[in-house]
Formats: sequence, C-alpha cells, structure tokens
Amino acid sequence: MAQELTWLQERAFDFAYDGRKRKIWLAYLLAMPLGGLGAHRFYLGRGRSASFMLLLCAAGLSLTAKLASREIAAYPVSWGLVLGAVLMAAAWSWAIADLFRVPGMVDRANAAIEQDLRARIRAGQRI
Repeated sequence: MAQELTWLQERAFDFAYDGRKRKIWLAYLLAMPLGGLGAHRFYLGRGRSASFMLLLCAAGLSLTAKLASREIAAYPVSWGLVLGAVLMAAAWSWAIADLFRVPGMVDRANAAIEQDLRARIRAGQRI
C-alpha cells in the first residue's frame, strides 16, 4: 500500500498538479485548427502518435505541392496528387476521430501526471 502524504505534501501536490494538469478545452482548441498536425496529441504527451500524424500531414502536403506544380498541366489526374491527398485525408480523419477521444486522453494524461507527482513527492524529489 502506498504511503499517505502529509498535509504539507498534499498542499505541494495540489499546487504542482494544478499547474501541470491538462485542460480539455485547450486540447480541443489545439485539435480544431491543428488536429491533422497532431498538436493536441503533443499537448497530451502522446509524442509518438503526434509525430506520426505530423509526418502524414507534412508528407501529403509536400507531395501534393511538389507534384501539383509540375503535373497539373501534363495530366488530368496525377497519381502523386491523389497519394498526397490520401495522406492528408488520413491525418485529418484521424484528427476528427480524436475529437471523440479527447476527454479520455485528457483523463489518462492527468492520471499519469498525478501518479508521477505523487511518486516524486514520496521519494523526496523536487517537484
């Protein structure tokens, strides 16, 4: 069983937690305009999946922009443009699906922050 925190440790925890906890409104604010870039996932501590979303969107945008400048006049349908659009659509579809998952993601991020802070206080580390 985990040892209980003293009153002073609880006040220190409350102060530190209030400053670090993730806010659902900010996660949504980041997800709306920057969702395909994974901004909300970076904010919630999900760096790997956020990096993958960013890579998907950037690759799609780069491919589309590069090929659009060269191939629009040559062919009515460019498969490179289609691939770029599919990559960007995948990133943005993922971001739209995340709008329904944000509350749970915020709860899990806050639980991890709470657990880390409590462990650090029990170990006597600075928070």
